Amino acid sequence: MQLAEIQPQWLEGVAGARAADLSHNRLAGLPGSLCQLSSLASLKLAHNCLQDSSMPWQQLCSGLPGLTSLLLGHNQLTVLPACLGQVSGLVQLGLEGNSLQQLEPEALQGLSQLQTLTLQDNQLSQLPESLGCCSSLVALNVSRNALPALPDTLPRLAKLQVLAADSNRLASLPPQLFVGCSSLATLSAHSNPITVDHLRSMQGYEAYEARRQGRATKQLEGRVMADIDKSFSEGADVEQWQRWAAGPTGLGKDGTGRAGGS
Repeated sequence: MQLAEIQPQWLEGVAGARAADLSHNRLAGLPGSLCQLSSLASLKLAHNCLQDSSMPWQQLCSGLPGLTSLLLGHNQLTVLPACLGQVSGLVQLGLEGNSLQQLEPEALQGLSQLQTLTLQDNQLSQLPESLGCCSSLVALNVSRNALPALPDTLPRLAKLQVLAADSNRLASLPPQLFVGCSSLATLSAHSNPITVDHLRSMQGYEAYEARRQGRATKQLEGRVMADIDKSFSEGADVEQWQRWAAGPTGLGKDGTGRAGGS
């Protein structure tokens, strides 16, 4: 059964909950009383019908100070409000698959602990310069929007390792991207007007390419080792089965070397 609403009385007796998973329902809004769950660290609301007018943003942001993961993907939101910046401990923010057209600058300004931000499949034509305040950001996905450019503050993100910006309108990237984003090892910018020659001409590209190849090598080695481990595991299983079939002494089922006991 899918929930269409949350009754305030359902929240009674669970004030100490650390996680709430309300994803894959038909929720069009949330009650302000949800902030009674003041101990929440993880709130999953993906795949619902949430709209701006029915989101008690201010109450949630001020009432859930310990929130570290907020997943709101695949809803009907159009704006990320400024008050989200109050949730300064956020580490993961999922907003993919909405109808976002605007991110209020203050919404990102206080999120210095944020590590993962997913904004793909929205209608964004601009990202705020305050994105540069997300100094802990490791992975950023802005694919399939309508972005003609990325913020000039993006190179401030020295910890950024993965940047996905496919299917936008990017003809160039911030000039110091590869220099400032000194941890960047994966850049995906397919289906944009930008050219490979432009990327190669950017300062710091050689260092980025070395990191990219190093990461690809590690991933390949990881897959090889996983296959080896699987082979060893399967071999051990076969050997164990053979020993069991042979009996406790490894000779025969009756321990005499014969297949049977007669």
